Amino acid sequence: MRYAVISDIHSNMDALEKVLKKIEDDNIDRILCLGDIVGYGAEPNECVELVRENSFNIILGNHDRVAINLETGNDFTADAKTAILWTRELLESKNKDFLSRLTINQEVADSIYLVHGSPVDKDEYLSYKYQVKNSFDFLEDSKSNIKICFFGHTHNQAIWFKREDGAIFNPSIRGKTFPVNPDCIYLINPGSVGQSRGQGALACYLIYDSDKKNITFEQIEYDYKSAAKKIIQAGLPTFLAERLEKGI
Repeated sequence: MRYAVISDIHSNMDALEKVLKKIEDDNIDRILCLGDIVGYGAEPNECVELVRENSFNIILGNHDRVAINLETGNDFTADAKTAILWTRELLESKNKDFLSRLTINQEVADSIYLVHGSPVDKDEYLSYKYQVKNSFDFLEDSKSNIKICFFGHTHNQAIWFKREDGAIFNPSIRGKTFPVNPDCIYLINPGSVGQSRGQGALACYLIYDSDKKNITFEQIEYDYKSAAKKIIQAGLPTFLAERLEKGI
């Protein structure tokens, strides 16, 4: 089985369409979506509908939860809250209903676990080794059948793995394919489709081949200027448009 793992689309239809076209061209078997379909960008309805049509497994992110009024968004930055409240008003009821039926995590085939933040906390930004260690401990204690946990939220592509001897590694990932060792446990972030941070003005995702046992990180170009223009035309904060080019 070849999986495409996408995350943090953030209402960026230009990026999403480009990624889905590449996934289709590559004959990927199944798409897994780690949440934050909406927020920041200007086309939330279009993105929800396209994800719904193409993804096999989908979970909720923090922006999705605020968009359907499960949470307040009071912990968001000012620009993020402006965008998500605008999104909440714009989202059609059918798309709100669809999001409301999603869960915050899922176990899927091939010993895969899907979360948005971390296995420990749905809102955790999983970035540091002590956090990663806590997540590995949680998986070993509570999800012993899981070998790969895909997570999003940070918008940064990353791979962490823990060997049987307890050693934890965090190799550099850009443009690389990594073998997956069945004796290790993995925490892997595909990066952000719609608002990458640290990868420049690129749409990011990954491919997991469960037969060949490897992970390939992907970064592709898309028309970020078009996405930025739509943000400005919608009256959303200018910074949300500017950051697409800067990749921050």
